[in-house]
Amino acid sequence: MRHHAALIAALVLLAAWPLRDALLTNTVPGAGPDVVSTLWGMWWFSQVGPLDAMGSQTDLVNFPYGATGSVLSPSSALLWTLLAPLLGAARAASAAALLQIAGLAAGCAWLVGRLTGSRWGGAAAGLVVLAARYLPFGAGEGSAVAVAALPIPLGLIALRAGGWTGGLLAALCMAGVAAENPYLAPVLPGIATLMALNALRQRAPVAPLLCAVVLGSLGIVLFAGMFSSSASPDYPREVAGQTVALLGRDFSIVDLPWARAGLSELIWPGTVRWTLSAQEATAATGGRYLGLAGLLLTGAAVALRPRQSLPWLGLIAVGVALSLGSITGGLAGPFLFLNALMEAVARPLTQPTRFLALAVIGAAACAGIAVAALVERWGRRVGIAALGVVLLDGLLLGGLSLRLPTTALPAGTCLADLEDGGLLMWPWDAELGELSDTQLYQIVHGHPSPQTGIASWALSAEGRVLTPLRGSGWSTDPTGRRLNLTKLINLGYRWGVVAEAADPEGAAWLASSLGSPLTACDGLVIYDLVAAAPSQRKPRPGAGQEGGQGGGRPPGSPPSRPASVPEHR
Repeated sequence: MRHHAALIAALVLLAAWPLRDALLTNTVPGAGPDVVSTLWGMWWFSQVGPLDAMGSQTDLVNFPYGATGSVLSPSSALLWTLLAPLLGAARAASAAALLQIAGLAAGCAWLVGRLTGSRWGGAAAGLVVLAARYLPFGAGEGSAVAVAALPIPLGLIALRAGGWTGGLLAALCMAGVAAENPYLAPVLPGIATLMALNALRQRAPVAPLLCAVVLGSLGIVLFAGMFSSSASPDYPREVAGQTVALLGRDFSIVDLPWARAGLSELIWPGTVRWTLSAQEATAATGGRYLGLAGLLLTGAAVALRPRQSLPWLGLIAVGVALSLGSITGGLAGPFLFLNALMEAVARPLTQPTRFLALAVIGAAACAGIAVAALVERWGRRVGIAALGVVLLDGLLLGGLSLRLPTTALPAGTCLADLEDGGLLMWPWDAELGELSDTQLYQIVHGHPSPQTGIASWALSAEGRVLTPLRGSGWSTDPTGRRLNLTKLINLGYRWGVVAEAADPEGAAWLASSLGSPLTACDGLVIYDLVAAAPSQRKPRPGAGQEGGQGGGRPPGSPPSRPASVPEHR
């Protein structure tokens, strides 16, 4: 028991190393729109609760029309909800990422420890998971959702345990995979089906396995239905747009070339480039290295214990084959056919590299088998040497060598005290740009917002509220600019928050249209739209046409802040 606790503690500390900047600076680990939307999804989960976070209508986004949303990786969202009051929103996000990375490493260590009966094998498996770049790079690019795979080793442990208890636990893990990472949902039912066929061949009891497959598949269908009910018909918005004709049927190619893995990058570490904004998403590279030490130990496992390692070698092959995407070297890949199935059940998949999680798990198992065999033959010194090589590979080339970028939550001390009502951010809610800024600010202010939530969500039948907002003048387009506060208020909006530095000219126009602000802090100026509405009905003398019905200073002049407006510190 003491050995297991020490191993888990070591894995947690190592997994935290790539997250060190976020933990030390109290920022969010990772960068780019996927990281922000995942963090926002965890915040949204904390606002609506577990039941309403799975396929229910919400008016916190696209306010007041709303949208139908489902949160991915509910375990991460639940952990964030519990820890955010203690650690703050940013460090709770680090804890969620740490749960997934260290949890998968510990789960693989437990699996291989039970498989080999060797603590050395378990330790090697956990280290190989961390030495690969896939997990920390995935956390830096897509946050916790991209690397959520802990139910897979837990489900494999349950299937290996057998019996009715093992079958029921495996079924729960199957449903858990569907909730945490739908990409990997078919894995456990497929393995359980193969085990059931083998049991039939050997005339062994098969009922628990069949029960696991049936119940687990029902759980997968349930979650698939939830995600399907909240899926936008326009998602994914950016697809390859190609088709392949096979066996008299046209198969759609959804995944783009940059979302596919290449064989060479799996075995050789490349230059790491992070996605820091939506425009840089296609330039992200260097996160698919599986680890030379782990792959060499995989070869040793095949040589030393071929029968025991063969199923795990197959898992590596499946993970790599699917990660290569729909088209590889001009040939159709397995991902093409899997995506056709997923499109019929829920929605098409866009990121084939998510299946590298299977390759990591398979490599961890093979490496653990190899180290267990080496220690059995030549003693623990060889085991220590093998662990040292894996650790060095991780620290010098692999996942432990990475230093994740960070995202800072915006300041807005004066936003927390605002009364209920919809809140508009300028300029982000007035343009069609990426959602990152307005989503981060919503975590701070907590009010209903016109932003549309997670990209895959389905908006209400009324459509996007941004259309009537722009028709009411809340738009960065200067053509025919005229602010109609009555329409904004009738939609349920109470507050207008302006980031002066982000758009000085627009901030000046709003100041001339809305009159005196309520308060200001941290570069934000807050207007009470209801209080400003009477000034529109009674324009101030000398109001210019460009300032709308409220008139005032000409565009481009700096907004004044009355001395009576408190400045929060």
